Amino acid sequence: MYRKVCAGALGAALLSVLVLAYMLGVRGTAEEEASESAEKDRLAVEEAIAQVAAESRAIDQSATPAKTRPRIVARVPSGFEPGPLRSPPAKPPEGYGFVTHHAVKRGRMLESDVDRDRRVQTPDWLTSSEPALADLAQAAGREWAFGWVRLAEGSALDELRDALAAQGGVVLGQSGTFVRARLPGGALRLRALAESSTVEGIGAVPAGAKVPASLGERALAGGHDEVPVWITLMDDDPEGRWRGALAGMGAVVGYFDPTIRTYAATLPLDAIWSIASADFVLAVEAIGRVEPTLEMASAAMGADTLRTYDASNGLFAGIGGSSVTVGVMDTGLNVDHGDIGSNRRSICGANFTNLIFSREEDQDLWFDYNGHGTHVAGIVFGNGAVESNRAGMAPLVQD
Repeated sequence: MYRKVCAGALGAALLSVLVLAYMLGVRGTAEEEASESAEKDRLAVEEAIAQVAAESRAIDQSATPAKTRPRIVARVPSGFEPGPLRSPPAKPPEGYGFVTHHAVKRGRMLESDVDRDRRVQTPDWLTSSEPALADLAQAAGREWAFGWVRLAEGSALDELRDALAAQGGVVLGQSGTFVRARLPGGALRLRALAESSTVEGIGAVPAGAKVPASLGERALAGGHDEVPVWITLMDDDPEGRWRGALAGMGAVVGYFDPTIRTYAATLPLDAIWSIASADFVLAVEAIGRVEPTLEMASAAMGADTLRTYDASNGLFAGIGGSSVTVGVMDTGLNVDHGDIGSNRRSICGANFTNLIFSREEDQDLWFDYNGHGTHVAGIVFGNGAVESNRAGMAPLVQD
């Protein structure tokens, strides 16, 4: 009896130790992943800040008068003679082929979850902001201010354009029933515009609505760290007027994308609210770290134009690498993964780690503990058996 009790206690203790070890391991893995993600974020921020600074310097230098711009000339070494230019080959070497990007395949929309009869509720700042618009114009020393107008139900944009022109305003752009505009700064003109039959409301977006909550919380904390951001403008900036205004408020301003009216910039956290309060600023958003997944990358490279997916049999058809034999030298291959092991003619492998790690081939070859080898193989020839939208570039590879 004593032996049974001791054995039971020992077993329970051993089980507790194993459970605790497992929990600590899971916790350690989670902490390691969080630490790795934080480090990636830190490096991404540093790289973005450095890139914005370099772009800003280049823009400032290009604005320098030619007579004061330094002249840099690369000297040709004595005796140097350039060789003949080689024309590209008419056809690739045997076994290779030239490829070009076609387009992302577009299909007919079969259904939509958009309720076109639903009308977005008018925000509070569009119902009583005439005084705020007048204050913005006065603070900026202008006779006008940037703002928004909401079209009255049943009204056309041309009707609003005429109503704005009558009060000295200009339509800049449209997003549904919301119209981005340059509005008159006088209280009487604003009141006349607000009472127009084509207008449901006019106003300016408050600073709090221009900044995402996560970025706003950091700013409210009173930090002085630099943060790389996208600053979207209400209007174009062909002469650099708004770039200069942003620089005057403490921003280091880099590249401008005119198609979306957005500057890449770096600014102190305590300058976010002053910049967001400017009427010419539409939004301030952090430059994030993007890790594109396979379904995004394959579509971006045009893979969807070369193949089609048949849901009835779970297979692709078209150009997908069926005539190509693929080899991946990496950490191993998990052949139990549906995207790797199914619908193949043959899978073979060899282990090259024996001399380094003293592992036998049959112990390690098909056990991809690291996961990187299976990941890379899936990008190349994953057949989409698990999720068709995450198929690799060549899902029809057979060997």
